[in-house]
Amino acid sequence: MDVQGILGMDSDIRNGFDGITVTYNIDADASKEDIEAIVAQSQKRSAVYDIITNPTNVTVQVN
Repeated sequence: MDVQGILGMDSDIRNGFDGITVTYNIDADASKEDIEAIVAQSQKRSAVYDIITNPTNVTVQVN
């Protein structure tokens, strides 16, 4: 995220993130394959992951 975009200093710079990286450090009594399957299932059920990775309509209203 570039502060110049947030502050409106440069209209060519996006006002938001260019990308997001998620890293899990999991210490568990499970195989790597089992942990990867749990993480994949979590992605499928996560509303936050869904809204970030898929187009989402946003409606702004002023009353």
